[in-house]
Amino acid sequence: MNIERAVASRTCLVIDDDLAFAAFLQRVAEGVGLHVRVLTDPTQLEDSLSAADPDVITLDMDMPGRHGLEVLRILSARQLGGRVIIISGTPPEYVGNRRRPYVEGCQIVAVLTKPARKVEIEAALSEAFMPDAPAASRSPIAGHLRQPPRNR
Repeated sequence: MNIERAVASRTCLVIDDDLAFAAFLQRVAEGVGLHVRVLTDPTQLEDSLSAADPDVITLDMDMPGRHGLEVLRILSARQLGGRVIIISGTPPEYVGNRRRPYVEGCQIVAVLTKPARKVEIEAALSEAFMPDAPAASRSPIAGHLRQPPRNR
C-alpha cells in the first residue's frame, strides 16, 4: 500500500509534552503526507478536538497535567473512531503487545517505546491507514481505563 496515497487529506494529532519529540513526530507524519496538529499541553485536549476530529493520534502516556490513560478515556467518551499510536518513554506493561485492539472506541494500532525510530513511526502510521487493520475483542490496556493513573 502506498502510504502517501492512503493519507491524502488525513489528519494526525500529536499529543506529547516533549517539544522536541513532538516536533520530530510532526516531521515524520508530514513526511508521509498527513496534515498535523501538535498538542503539547494535554489539558487542552477538548479545545483541540473541537477544531476537528483527527484520523490518527500519536499519544504519549506520561505527561504532566493529564496522563495518557485519561486522554484515552476522553477519546473513548467522544467515540472518535480515530486510531491511536501510543509512544511512551516509560514502558508500561502493555508495550510490545502486538494485538490490534479497540479500547472503548479507540483502536490502538501500535505501542512504541521512546525514543521511537522514524521507520517504526512510519510503519505505525502506515498500519493506521490500512483498511483491513485487524481488531481484537479485548485490549491489553482496557483494564487500565477504569483506574486512575498512579502517582509517582
